[in-house]
Amino acid sequence: MEDQPTKIVLAERRVRGLFSAWDAHDVDAVMGHLMGTELATQTQLELRVWVRSVQPGAPILYSGEEQVRSFVEALTPGFQSRVRNLQGSPGPNPSLALVDTVVTISADLLRNAGIDSAEGSVFAQLLTNVDFLIREIQFRFEQEMYEKLQPILPPGIRQGG
Repeated sequence: MEDQPTKIVLAERRVRGLFSAWDAHDVDAVMGHLMGTELATQTQLELRVWVRSVQPGAPILYSGEEQVRSFVEALTPGFQSRVRNLQGSPGPNPSLALVDTVVTISADLLRNAGIDSAEGSVFAQLLTNVDFLIREIQFRFEQEMYEKLQPILPPGIRQGG
């Protein structure tokens, strides 16, 4: 069993690996970082990816492998990221670790809509007792950027305000 500092380092490594795989345009590797191993997928936990504004409002939810894959595939062509200020911390219970970071992303999908890049914060919740599975990840953008992103992202599930 890993001690808490080791768990945090491993959680940070998982999030860095996610963006490295995305930068390499490897959809399967991105999904591997998000969904984990076969052992992790047997836990029946449903991955959730949120895209939201930092302001109160209606976020977009991608829930489950099919919707998350559509989100990943839409952003992968031309995807590049710059990860900064990555910081892990213990979760509210021993089986969770939290990772916060700031990421600037660019992708063909964004450029085709006239958006050179989008900067936002990323918050990830990882299960430390199941292969450091990313259980939930949130991409949070300023309101103006979020309003530009909404119409070009895959539909997901639009949540109420």
